[in-house]
Amino acid sequence: MGVKAFELLKVELLKIKSHTFLIPKVALVRQKNETGLYRYKNGYFLLFQVSVVQEKSEWLKVYSEGLKEGDLIVKSKANLLRVADIYSTDKSEYGHGH
Repeated sequence: MGVKAFELLKVELLKIKSHTFLIPKVALVRQKNETGLYRYKNGYFLLFQVSVVQEKSEWLKVYSEGLKEGDLIVKSKANLLRVADIYSTDKSEYGHGH
């Protein structure tokens, strides 16, 4: 994702301090039986699996073995990234008919 697209989407990032940390609920991406967060690094987003440890009204405490101290995770607009991720990896051919 280019810098311009990043700015237009107004994606907010959060630097984590350990394998267990608090996130706003809107940061969590759910798909089928999986839950995850997007990590931002070197201009790219990658989805990492997390486990929900505790749930509050607006916040979740999560754990991830793959994420580590200093990683930047997406704390807003995660659903937009998910849609873009699905579209970018979709192998379907789209056409139009008359």
